[in-house]
Amino acid sequence: MRGRARPSDRGMTLVELAIATTILATVVVALAAGMSTAFGVFRGTVTFVDLERRANAALDKIASELADVPESALITDLEAVDFTSSISYQRQTGWADGAPVFGPVTTIAWAPDPMDPTDGKDNDGDGVIDEGVITRKAGSESPITIATNVALLFEGETDDNKDENGNGLADETGLSFSLEGGAVAIRITMTRRGPDGEVSTASAESSIRLQD
Repeated sequence: MRGRARPSDRGMTLVELAIATTILATVVVALAAGMSTAFGVFRGTVTFVDLERRANAALDKIASELADVPESALITDLEAVDFTSSISYQRQTGWADGAPVFGPVTTIAWAPDPMDPTDGKDNDGDGVIDEGVITRKAGSESPITIATNVALLFEGETDDNKDENGNGLADETGLSFSLEGGAVAIRITMTRRGPDGEVSTASAESSIRLQD
């Protein structure tokens, strides 16, 4: 006589197979979604870190440019304004008859990105509206670009004549210079859309005391 198969010897039924497949598919989808989210966060973090690095590099370059500028050679009157998006000065180039000799007027300023005029539109389709660049121009020389992806306004600010970020300035620009405690405060905000499609923003700020 043929023996009866024991329960442990029988194969999976179609119902059991369908249930197992459904569970496996659910787990795979959940893992894929989690990995996609984690990868998106990673790419967003990489974009932020890059912007932060570039903002600090631009800040250091501007600060080093102003470090040896005497207060008397600063042309922009920071005492007359809350802040300004440009600063003009002259650097000492030498001495003549016991008096300092200064070079041409140099200006560091925020300027509209050539591909994205300041008109409230995203003209270059990069996900950011009205971004700009930081340029340095000495005398009659052509402007040199110090940084790109510079925001129109400093982080946290909107164009409404209010001080949203609580630093005492209303609607300060993505590059701004102000006089605070006898020192020149410099602020930069950079922004761009990353590979994940999200717009990242990073800021840097410092201050430098001009020479007497």
